Amino acid sequence: MAKRGNVGIGKLASTLDNRMSEHQSGQFTPDFGTIKSDMSLVTDTFPTPISDEDYSVCRHLSGYDITGGSHDGHNSGNGSHSHELPTLRPGDRVLVIWANEEAVVVDIIVKASSI
Repeated sequence: MAKRGNVGIGKLASTLDNRMSEHQSGQFTPDFGTIKSDMSLVTDTFPTPISDEDYSVCRHLSGYDITGGSHDGHNSGNGSHSHELPTLRPGDRVLVIWANEEAVVVDIIVKASSI
């Protein structure tokens, strides 16, 4: 076949080849991605949407309840406290780690100027 093929197909083949090589080495591969309106994930290196049933999310982004509890060490009160954690939402830019063949959303990425 002549080398006049579709550039997009060539890029996809190259990406898949690179991804397979990375996974065979057993390494974790960092990536960035975006959460879509249906909560699917599209990463920068794998542009096909990944269903929310096919990727994992670190617990601190899942709405896990860590409210309450007490401990010593505060200057006043009984040490009761709560933590407000981010919740993953459509449009979020995220840090993804590829572990074997699974995408794992590690955290939400924000601009430094927004902190």
